[in-house]
Amino acid sequence: MSVGFLSAYFSMYEAQMEPDFKSSRLHAAQRAQEALAAHFSVTNLGILQSSFDGESAATQMRAIDPDCVVYSPSMVAPGEWAMRALEKCDAPVVVWNAIQIAELPSQLSHAQSTVNTSTVGCLMLANLLSRRERPFCVVTASPQDPAQMSVLVRTIRAAAATRRLRKARFLRIGGVIPGYDDVEASDDELKRLGVAAVLTIGPVELNDYVHSSRSVSPDEMDPFVAQWSKEFAAHGPSLELADALCRLVRDRNAAGGTVNCHGPYFRDNDVIGIPACLAVSVLTAQNIPFSCTGDLPAAMALFLAKFLSGRAQYCEFYTPDLTNGHVLLAAGGEGDPAWAADGTLQVRANELYPGVRGPGDGVQFALEPGRATLLSMSPRGGGWRLAWATGVIDAKSHADLGGPNGYFRFDRTPVEQATSEWLQAGTTHHHALARGDLDIEIPILATFLTLDTVRV
Repeated sequence: MSVGFLSAYFSMYEAQMEPDFKSSRLHAAQRAQEALAAHFSVTNLGILQSSFDGESAATQMRAIDPDCVVYSPSMVAPGEWAMRALEKCDAPVVVWNAIQIAELPSQLSHAQSTVNTSTVGCLMLANLLSRRERPFCVVTASPQDPAQMSVLVRTIRAAAATRRLRKARFLRIGGVIPGYDDVEASDDELKRLGVAAVLTIGPVELNDYVHSSRSVSPDEMDPFVAQWSKEFAAHGPSLELADALCRLVRDRNAAGGTVNCHGPYFRDNDVIGIPACLAVSVLTAQNIPFSCTGDLPAAMALFLAKFLSGRAQYCEFYTPDLTNGHVLLAAGGEGDPAWAADGTLQVRANELYPGVRGPGDGVQFALEPGRATLLSMSPRGGGWRLAWATGVIDAKSHADLGGPNGYFRFDRTPVEQATSEWLQAGTTHHHALARGDLDIEIPILATFLTLDTVRV
């Protein structure tokens, strides 16, 4: 993750200030940059002192193309300088009000107060961004306060996730199950979200990759596929399909995608003849999440969940358990191994969805108990909606269910009310399960992706 760092210093006040005024402000900017560098790959785009500096920063910014730009003025300074730097950059902007003093002294001179005017500098840029209707987020945080810095880091990471999503290339392999209109996303709808790089893979190309994988020895397969063969005894057609999809994804430089196993591409394909559950699991383990049934909105929710939390389980609500106050989450054989409770991941024949060449392999595991966030996305009218809920994965699962599964307990409302509210949100019927609470991140996603959010 790359972050471009901008600061600013205004020399107009120097004559009225102490001799060390300028050096103190430059050191404050440096401390802010160093605090960010503890978490991200940071490029210093300069401490702006003029419009010319802003134009120079713009040239440098085009060269590095950062995932996010952080503007943290050391004091009051014209926002126009930063606007020049940002003019031709479409990266998300986080304005960091880096407070350098925890408590103001009881006796305060004008010179002392002018030293600590980063808040004014932030507002000067915020006004210009607002005038131009450019999305941005603001965080007030002291570099010396770990809790406040955690909020800043999570905000930057969420902002960067939106840029990564829009720059990502997704693959669509197999289309949507006929009648599953709730998981569809048209080209126009994807463009409204800002995601235009979606490639459709045809069956001939898919079959060619599978034939190629069948011609190599196990030692020549993708290293991640070979690892699964050794650790979980995956073998045969499922291993070949996993190798084929790994190579296809790398050749197309894809960050994720969706497959539809229930038709002529996979289960009914005389060449492949199995579902892609194991292949999808292998890809997701490599931070390249795939959804099933052609649900591209779910694939994008999985991408965000994986980027923000390191885990992304494709799943859906099966039914609420009204007596125990939680709802069953499950998948049909595809899963993110990072979500597996210790010792529970197994590779099994997927008897739920056999193909013309047999059942193929899928994964089975219990979801690890702990804090979690559910995400689900869908086009809606002229925009997009994201439904989300925080809660807990309970220490209960079903070993014979035939896929990853567990129970989710909503934080905010009883399960019967939460289930109704989730249905009322009207997103796709597949969800992404992220680790931890994304209560800071989701509003940031909404800001930069222009999402309508519903919290359940």
